[in-house]
Amino acid sequence: MAIEVDVSTSLTDVVAAIGTVGALLIAALAYGAEVRRRRRESKWGQAERVSAWIGDATVSTSSTDAGLFLRNDSGAMVYGVRVHLHDGALGTIDGAIAPETTQEYYLEYDRPVLRVIPVDIEFQDAAGRSWKRHRDGRLVLVKSVQGE
Repeated sequence: MAIEVDVSTSLTDVVAAIGTVGALLIAALAYGAEVRRRRRESKWGQAERVSAWIGDATVSTSSTDAGLFLRNDSGAMVYGVRVHLHDGALGTIDGAIAPETTQEYYLEYDRPVLRVIPVDIEFQDAAGRSWKRHRDGRLVLVKSVQGE
């Protein structure tokens, strides 16, 4: 007794099964990437929206007046701000920077400010993480919160 096997149907079934497994694998990889992206966004999202720079003072009485600008473009408070200027001076801002605001502090600078000068800034986000943004734009997590 001979059993007939339709080779074309079996081959089609195998190809379909391989395609299904491949699609499931790609979906799992895409899901994992999205989970990692969302975790990073929740952890780094606020810190990426905080910056500081020196520029022309908005109210100026001389050509060497400058403004130190602190920008919090996030939706949450920023605390414990410390600014490191190029000459090594360190400034600490007591209190917090409100969400979606730019604060300006008056500086007597040693020369006219001809361009925007980025500065190093350290701060704490609303979740309690400590961050440092270098003047070249690099953002570094200095201290995480427990459980992360």
